[in-house]
Amino acid sequence: MAIILLILWGSLLLISMIEQQSTLLADLARRDGLTGLPNRRTLDFELDRMAARTEDQGQAFTVAMLDLDHFKRYNDHYGHAEGDTMLIECARAWHALLDPPALLARYGGEEFAVLLPQVTLEQAQPILESLRRATPAKQTVSIGYAQRLPREPIARTLDRADKALYEAKDAGRDRVVAAAEEPHRQLQR
Repeated sequence: MAIILLILWGSLLLISMIEQQSTLLADLARRDGLTGLPNRRTLDFELDRMAARTEDQGQAFTVAMLDLDHFKRYNDHYGHAEGDTMLIECARAWHALLDPPALLARYGGEEFAVLLPQVTLEQAQPILESLRRATPAKQTVSIGYAQRLPREPIARTLDRADKALYEAKDAGRDRVVAAAEEPHRQLQR
């Protein structure tokens, strides 16, 4: 009987350890290894989920793209370890300024995305401006953002935010630019 109890106890410990490792692996799959922010896979999932929810509830949904200005030059001058430190510091500074349900995620490289459900284009501007000003160590960031139009595919909204980001860069960097509303056209459902 004692041997059976030891085997059962060992099995329970093994199952518990496997469950803990499974949870850890699931979290690692959703997070960026450097910044700890949600990664691109999680961003894509949350983008679709938030788009569906805000559309169902008739709420605004604004998305923003952030790109650190001249980051390659920063990396070349200070080294990749310092570049990594800058990415971590930016993630911390920006994350501290956002309240749920807003989501900051690492898009890739020195690009980040912010999802702002229940936030209009006008409401987003001061939030994004605060992120721009909070960028650490005299580093600058360019930000483009767009509010989802009725029945607009969310990938199109993200694309408009990305175009606004490049408008910010073309206008001299270190600024926040809203996507211009598109002329009325038939949007896909």
